[in-house]
Amino acid sequence: MKNILVIFFITIFNIYSNFAKADCDYKMSVPNLTYTVSDSNSQVSEDISISLSNENYTSCSKFFITFDNGLYASGYNRKAKKSNSNAYVFYNIYKQMNSSSILKGPNDAVSINEVLDGNIERNQTKIISYYFSYLQPDSLPPVAGTYIDTIRLNTFRSIFPNYENNEKNKNFTLSIIVPKFSSLSLVDSGGTYDPNQNMKILDFGELVTNQELGFDIRMVSNAGFRLKISSSNNGTMNIPGSTDLNSRVAYNFYVNNQAVNLTNSQSLPVTIASGNGVTPAGGSLVSLKTIIQSVEGKNFGIYQDYLTLTIMTTE
Repeated sequence: MKNILVIFFITIFNIYSNFAKADCDYKMSVPNLTYTVSDSNSQVSEDISISLSNENYTSCSKFFITFDNGLYASGYNRKAKKSNSNAYVFYNIYKQMNSSSILKGPNDAVSINEVLDGNIERNQTKIISYYFSYLQPDSLPPVAGTYIDTIRLNTFRSIFPNYENNEKNKNFTLSIIVPKFSSLSLVDSGGTYDPNQNMKILDFGELVTNQELGFDIRMVSNAGFRLKISSSNNGTMNIPGSTDLNSRVAYNFYVNNQAVNLTNSQSLPVTIASGNGVTPAGGSLVSLKTIIQSVEGKNFGIYQDYLTLTIMTTE
């Protein structure tokens, strides 16, 4: 019997799909974003730079970029988390400045308005912008601190919505800083918080013994608060410029129906309210009341006193 030697040559070919292989050698710069909450500007724009150096220019000239929903959102109501707590603040990322067209992740974006897109030439660096918007809470003010989220960007070499050619992935960190803040509002009795109402005039008209006027204070804070009051005349209303004792009218001062002595308050302001943590969105309530004492034998004239209210955070 003849021995027959059979040799099999097996050649293994590695086949890479377009989805896995990066051909265009895009370079991306995605700066981390830090935003400090303020009343004046809840929206900012940020730039991403993308450059192309690959010689295979034609197939790389069109691209689009997607943004995932971050670490903590189940949908696209994005939120950032405060370290070592269960506190969150909400924000979103948009293609346009008018806070429409939320940018979305791969396969979630179904419209060209939900991705960043563009054309690029070889050896060119392209700057493309997105818009970040902090969403002011409707209920409780957020606890002071730094809130963080991480967003993943995917860059695709193709015309949207072709998700096959994933060229580059990049993460960036988003930090939202909520400063400590406190605010007070001087409103009519029973009124609601209004940050623009920070002055109140009690006009008694013609003074009468036991005449009474009052108002409410609404205080909002995200880090505890202390409220102090001082009287420029230490608890009396005086005719300006007069030193005559008959040009002074005393009054009784009440905070939540409890008498408060203002005798030395010009130099030593008196604490009239305090609280811990975060106040309700509508503010913590303090009711003030002033009752005129005897006006018998007092001089004719206009009587005045100035009360100064000071609020500060305590945590």
